[in-house]
Amino acid sequence: MRTRWHQLLRIRRDGRDPNSVVRRVVGGAGLATALSVIWGGAFVVQRAGLRDFDSLWFAAGRAVLAAAVFAPALWGSRQLSRRDHVVGAALGATNVAGFFALQLEGIRLLGAGPSAAIIYSQPMMVLLLATILLRESLTRVRLIGTSLGMLGVAIIATREWSTTSARGVIVLLLAALSWAMGTVVLRAIADRPLIPLLALQMLYGSLPLLAIALLHSQPPHFTWRATLSIAYAGVLATALGWLLLALLLRRRDAASVSATLYFVPVLGTLFGAVFLGEPLRIVMLVGLALVVTGVRLVTKPQRNRESTACRRALFPRAHSSKAPSGATGVASTHQSPIGDQSENESAQRRRRFGPHPGYDL
Repeated sequence: MRTRWHQLLRIRRDGRDPNSVVRRVVGGAGLATALSVIWGGAFVVQRAGLRDFDSLWFAAGRAVLAAAVFAPALWGSRQLSRRDHVVGAALGATNVAGFFALQLEGIRLLGAGPSAAIIYSQPMMVLLLATILLRESLTRVRLIGTSLGMLGVAIIATREWSTTSARGVIVLLLAALSWAMGTVVLRAIADRPLIPLLALQMLYGSLPLLAIALLHSQPPHFTWRATLSIAYAGVLATALGWLLLALLLRRRDAASVSATLYFVPVLGTLFGAVFLGEPLRIVMLVGLALVVTGVRLVTKPQRNRESTACRRALFPRAHSSKAPSGATGVASTHQSPIGDQSENESAQRRRRFGPHPGYDL
């Protein structure tokens, strides 16, 4: 194994230093792990804070804190056009106002674990919306992943509907749909700078939440638990979480982003059981396993040159029959026409839309 890593560190492919590949993979794994823990813990922290706080005011406080953190990105920015402000308003309505309010109400009604599993039907919804609205191709693997994920959500939702709260199931599914719609909007305008758009979505999303909360009721009494929960949700889960996601996207590390997505519901469920005493029933575990499998299949990135170079260095015998140096795609003599077509379609989408601001569809 030491010899293979030595080969990996010394190999040169297309004039690029594979040391940068190793550093990028390790760094991406660290960022993805941090993001998974932060987002998984957010379900438990928000559930604890909602014991002392109204869900609408909690959503408004979370959005306002995140907008304050992102405010410097808008100060003196000359890259934003009128179209960017329109897109920011749409993202604020879907990714912030709609998602925060509905998600927090669902967490209050159902708890951390079931909420995490149901919310992460979002990747499957994104795939279906992108197929319909953006004419994205729907491969066989991702169709299977969507079916498995939705089956898992249906199992969990059916149990929670009959035993806990039908309203909680409905608002969480609406929250996942709202988040999915925002992701599709981001997918359609992938040529625009991401950080200023994130700042705009926080600004435009926090204003209606704050206004509705003021009209709905008087500001509730702040306890230490509620204050710390809102601070965690606004600063860590929202502001820092989105910045970590943007950093992963800048590194073009689709594998780490997709890994983040399918680890979050697992961590949310485990944290709920450990810290809040939520029961881990067999039905819940079966549904969660199907959801995680579906998210993994739906968000699984396409092969690229760097991952192929790493595999060749680590397992040289497995890649002894490689394609000519000028060939593109995966260097295997047994590649199927379906794989060629999928890679060609992926390349055409990137030329049209640019890098994916979320995860690779």
